[in-house]
Amino acid sequence: MKRKCSLEEKLAAIALVEQGMSARSVSDKLHLGHHVLFEWLAAYKERGIQGLIPKGKRPRRLSYEEKCKIIQKLGRPKTGMVRTKRIPKEEYEKENERLRKENERLRLENLLLKKVKALVEEREARNRAIGRKPSKN
Repeated sequence: MKRKCSLEEKLAAIALVEQGMSARSVSDKLHLGHHVLFEWLAAYKERGIQGLIPKGKRPRRLSYEEKCKIIQKLGRPKTGMVRTKRIPKEEYEKENERLRKENERLRLENLLLKKVKALVEEREARNRAIGRKPSKN
């Protein structure tokens, strides 16, 4: 489990490093992970003592029993598919028609782009055949 260190302990560890001890030896001496000490050093260099003060409590994690109590109070969530409200037939047909038109427009746009690509490739092939370099466009 993670051990909480006071501000004084953090400052003492940083002081030992500043006196010349290696960060790893200080972390071994204080039974800390060396990465924790490196984080303290970085925070101290960046923000001074304010960087070592905790930023407030994080919300604690709920235990399994606490979660079960909350679910019982709120009611058990329903599993399976969620039903959506049915839309009227007229709206459904309008949306279907709109999607058909959009599909047709996209199909035509795709055909146009394929034709343009074929024309560009044909022009480049002609230019290569007569010794011209391809355009930069």
